[in-house]
Amino acid sequence: MSTKQITVLPATDQYLDEFVSRWDSLINWQSREAGEGTFFSDILKKMEAKDILDIASGTGYHAIQLSKQGFNVTAFDACENMIRYTNRNARDNNVNIETHVINWLDIDDNFPSFDVIICLGSSFPHLIKKEERKIALKNLKKRLKPNGIFIVDHRNFDAIKSGHYANSSGLYYGGKNINVDPVIVGDICKFSYQFPDEKEYSLCVSVILCAQMRQELTEAGFNQVDTYGDFQEDFSLNEAGFIIHIAKFK
Repeated sequence: MSTKQITVLPATDQYLDEFVSRWDSLINWQSREAGEGTFFSDILKKMEAKDILDIASGTGYHAIQLSKQGFNVTAFDACENMIRYTNRNARDNNVNIETHVINWLDIDDNFPSFDVIICLGSSFPHLIKKEERKIALKNLKKRLKPNGIFIVDHRNFDAIKSGHYANSSGLYYGGKNINVDPVIVGDICKFSYQFPDEKEYSLCVSVILCAQMRQELTEAGFNQVDTYGDFQEDFSLNEAGFIIHIAKFK
């Protein structure tokens, strides 16, 4: 483990245009669809949700998939270059999605309410300080309709921290010959992405453990939090690649 300090840039400065242009090849939409299945759509259909807010749309994978299934989707992202790809991919897939470039900390009462808010792709750990996460969760909870739910995921930092890096690339990142290596220094995790042409990029995020995320959701007023590992209710913290939390309040 490195003893060097890690300087964390804002997310908007970490997602360089060249890196963003490779994001879809990193994800591999067909691979992600096969790994994820109908996990999210099944939850939304069961609760008869209609209006969905994707607050970290990236290049639009989840927003577009859910729109195709008949949900009314609005997509946010703090990175303008990500929203450009969301719009392009939406056009290519013949779906209509309302998009905005906005920081989660700026979401206020001027925005409408939604049945479900999703924050996927381990985006939430880009909020490094707990106080920022507290503000964001408070803002998002206020934008949920009664009996609404918030779905958030993050990398399995428990496994990474213990030296059991669970990289379920077949479920989340299906790009061929792309290596992702994490290094934890204190409360920060630096991920390096190495592509076949030897181009390398990095992302630095907060280390948020499973129990910590559950606690922060509870502190924000969500009184029921169901947790899954790689879409499974029964999972090992040494084996799952991603942790998904379904947070509800009444």
